[in-house]
Amino acid sequence: MLRQMYRQCDFKRLMELYETNYFLLSHLIPDLRQTQADMAALIPNKLILFSQVLETSKYTKTLYLTHYYHDLQQTEYTPGLILRAFFDSQQAEVLSWTNPESFAHINKARFSCLSDINNKWQVNYFLAKWLQYCLQEGYLLEYHLGWVKPQPSQDVMLDYHDKAAS
Repeated sequence: MLRQMYRQCDFKRLMELYETNYFLLSHLIPDLRQTQADMAALIPNKLILFSQVLETSKYTKTLYLTHYYHDLQQTEYTPGLILRAFFDSQQAEVLSWTNPESFAHINKARFSCLSDINNKWQVNYFLAKWLQYCLQEGYLLEYHLGWVKPQPSQDVMLDYHDKAAS
């Protein structure tokens, strides 16, 4: 389904991709609409998947979603995406991301412009593929965190708040 959608990048297909992202996200977080807690998916011998609720309203929820990488030399949270789920239209879209090297070909300034469908398409297609991967690997965000959790980088939060203000 995603491969077929990737071939055509227009507004209608972008909206369908947002719907696919919502469908996948709602399977990854079964209690998406109700949850207010930060969660983790813990699978033996796999990376930890984190979800942090940034903002909630009657019709939307904004989340930070990331994998946690840790070894003796460094700790990294990547990919780090800020998503907004729309409950009324059952869509989810990427608002921002933390690791610009992953999307170096996408200009963040142009990303916020609705006329640049190609940039939105590419980063949201990545989200769909990542969510699909997480579900295939057996991730399910249901464990509420009671310990130190990852935070979106300052740059991402500034970028997110700039977009929210405009």
